[in-house]
Amino acid sequence: MVVRRNLDTQYASGAVKVSNRVSVAAVVCSVLTVHRVRRDKIDSFGKVTIRYLGKLRHIAVGAVHRNRKVTLLVAGADVRIVTDDGELLRTLTLDASRSYQPLNCGWPVYDVLQQASTSLMS
Repeated sequence: MVVRRNLDTQYASGAVKVSNRVSVAAVVCSVLTVHRVRRDKIDSFGKVTIRYLGKLRHIAVGAVHRNRKVTLLVAGADVRIVTDDGELLRTLTLDASRSYQPLNCGWPVYDVLQQASTSLMS
């Protein structure tokens, strides 16, 4: 004898009513993600530090924002840095292989003189 359950009557994590298999996966994924809120101050070098996967990660925000009070919204590896005024300073995904998370700003490009072509016209 085969017993079949109606998916509409099953509950995931005790409180959420699930209507189909797709929402079961969404509920399980949302339960596994750890959400944290942390209040901190950007240091005198423009960086903030959080612990991720058992190690300290240094996140560059910018020296312009030094000594500013911020709120860090952490959801797994995704981090948002927001000021007390609500201004979004930075959003990033932490790289587990690096302890220092750079600003991802490329090196400045300056106008460099190019060598002129010396081809002779005949």
